[in-house]
Amino acid sequence: MVDFFYWFSILFASILSSVAGTVAPAFFKQAAFPRTHHVSKLWSELIARHQFAYIPYFITLGFVGDFGKHEVLKNFILLLLVWVFISYLICVHISSNLQDRRFEKHHVCKDSKCEEHVGPLAFVKLFRGSIILALALLVISLIYAGVVKRQHQSSGEKYEDHVSTLS
Repeated sequence: MVDFFYWFSILFASILSSVAGTVAPAFFKQAAFPRTHHVSKLWSELIARHQFAYIPYFITLGFVGDFGKHEVLKNFILLLLVWVFISYLICVHISSNLQDRRFEKHHVCKDSKCEEHVGPLAFVKLFRGSIILALALLVISLIYAGVVKRQHQSSGEKYEDHVSTLS
């Protein structure tokens, strides 16, 4: 269980940095050039851009994770990296280029200060593909976090043993 929280914290930190890298510029841009449905569009962008955080996560697992009896899962990391990158590109394309067209399926804004609300169910309907890809990546990442152990020193020595020999 300790290993799960270790890998989960790495995944969480990676996703958190992606979220911060998406939210901060969006709020600055919104302050300078307001856009309609900013919060909904920001959620679409977050769903897309946070996926890039899975790339360093899976690379870290592949290099330093101890797969033990689940060594076969290590063989799928390269495939997962390709899938993450393709999923990221598809979702970023949708959130960057197709987002306004998708909102037009919900309603047509009458002016730049549209008051029409895009609710959670409408949002899910408009961006269900991106949401499914993001949730699939999250589930797979959590499965890997539950299976992969941290590498320990093969000689069985503890960190303190190495420190005491150095002094």
